[in-house]
Amino acid sequence: MIISEEKESRDSAVVQLIDFNLNRNENSLVPDLFQKLNNTMKNSPSVKNHLKFSQNFEKIGVVLLMDDGIDLVISEQYDCLIINDGNYLKIYNLPQEGDGINLSVDRFKCLLSVQYEYSFACMKLVNERGEDFIYATARGDCVVIKIRVSDLMKGEPTLIWQSIFAVEIEKLDVFKNKVYITSGSEIIILDSSNGQPPILEVNMPAIVDGYYLKILSENQILVGDNEKLKLYGRNNGEWILISDFLIGGITYIYHEEVSNLLYISINQNKGNISVIEMKNGNFELVKTFGEFVYNTGMKIDRRSGYLYVCNTCSFEVLIYK
Repeated sequence: MIISEEKESRDSAVVQLIDFNLNRNENSLVPDLFQKLNNTMKNSPSVKNHLKFSQNFEKIGVVLLMDDGIDLVISEQYDCLIINDGNYLKIYNLPQEGDGINLSVDRFKCLLSVQYEYSFACMKLVNERGEDFIYATARGDCVVIKIRVSDLMKGEPTLIWQSIFAVEIEKLDVFKNKVYITSGSEIIILDSSNGQPPILEVNMPAIVDGYYLKILSENQILVGDNEKLKLYGRNNGEWILISDFLIGGITYIYHEEVSNLLYISINQNKGNISVIEMKNGNFELVKTFGEFVYNTGMKIDRRSGYLYVCNTCSFEVLIYK
């Protein structure tokens, strides 16, 4: 609801005071504009005090899945957890800090389940101009897809675009307007707006049995393979290896920006989560935790500090505080 408005001449600014606590239906602003303004206010760093994970690994909840969830994302725009489960995307409510421990499975009932034509693998959620989008790869299909989260929330399995390749795409990351994907030993770059022909960028780092990558900046790429964690830097257009860290069996890398720590899923021998500090181009192991059957995707909700881990072969997502 617009509770106050001032207008001067046609050359002056218009000032409107808006009550953001009112129900959206009661607001006379265009709904999409109100949604974007409201999200901007809710997600503003000055409003939210982002929390980092405690590293205590105290299990407080479990989400049971029907198939096998490989990855998950957190939408702050819609305040929900989105888990892939085979060819479904499933939406769950998010517990907040102060909800207490020993949260039951009942606390995490699926709010909405939407079926797609592809079986999901790796996912990345990106907020673009105030709106959430999901980029994803598919198991058994040589494809990368882009989904608008607002369509998902309506129960509509609509794809913005799909980009098909000759070989299976393994992992992806998104940085600015580019989608970086791994295929075999190659890193391929797509235009995020349309997924159209790969953007040519010479001298991209090669990956040995490539499996995961994280784009830290335009000049730094983190690569995880079956042998090592590697940090590459770009100097005068050339990508060079800055440092590496012997840690085999990497299946997932999550970068907690608040603490600048790397949370890495390891699946050699007995799987674990390795917490690694990255400082001045060097790596140092901080902590290892757990014996997982096969852990893959994980995310930290920066508003609660909770860690969510896909324990794929046991068909569950574990929640830690």
